[in-house]
Amino acid sequence: MKVNYQLLLFNDNKNSFEDVIIGLTQIAQHNTFQAENCAYIVHYKGQCVIKNGPKQNILKLCNELSSFGLKVKIQKAAE
Repeated sequence: MKVNYQLLLFNDNKNSFEDVIIGLTQIAQHNTFQAENCAYIVHYKGQCVIKNGPKQNILKLCNELSSFGLKVKIQKAAE
């Protein structure tokens, strides 16, 4: 059984909506609509799942988004 993982994006006080949208479109391969929706969810709810997948893929994406300056965390997906 393959365990999937989720990548969570958290709200912070240093990144603008534009920063988040750029990170999600350039690094996470979101389209503009997806990136804008995630930015609003994070702003109003504090966090948002931005990707699901195998641990290796999510870990790579987590490292890239973290290096870009976004606050992200990996968690196991609920079964």
